[in-house]
Amino acid sequence: MLGYKFPVCARDLAIYAAMLLGAFLLPFVMKVDTKTVPPLRYFIIALIPIGIDGGTQLIGLRTSTNELRIITGVIAGIVIPFYLIPMLNTFIIGPDKPQPKPEGESRENGGKKEGKEKVKLP
Repeated sequence: MLGYKFPVCARDLAIYAAMLLGAFLLPFVMKVDTKTVPPLRYFIIALIPIGIDGGTQLIGLRTSTNELRIITGVIAGIVIPFYLIPMLNTFIIGPDKPQPKPEGESRENGGKKEGKEKVKLP
C-alpha cells in the first residue's frame, strides 16, 4: 500500500470479514441495544480452532495453509460482535439501572408489604 508492505495475513482478513458478517447477523439473533453478553464458554469454544492451528504451527508440528487460516479466522471472527457490541452498549449507554422495589417490600419480610393489617375482632 503506497509502496509499503501491509502485514495482514489470510487469517486476519477472514477475522475482519467475519466480524462484519457477524455484525450484520446480530440483529437477527439478539437485540442490537442489548447489554447482556453471551456466556464466555461460546467465545472460548470459537477460539479453540484458531488456537490449535496457530499453536501447532508455532511449535513446529506442521505448517498451516491459507484455507485453514481462513476457516479458523471466520469461526473466531463471526462471534466477536456478539461480545463486542453488548460491551460497547454498556460502555456508551451505561449499565442497566436496578429496578426500584415497590414501597413497603423488603427482603427481610419475604416481599410481603409492611404496614397495618386489618384484624377482625369477634
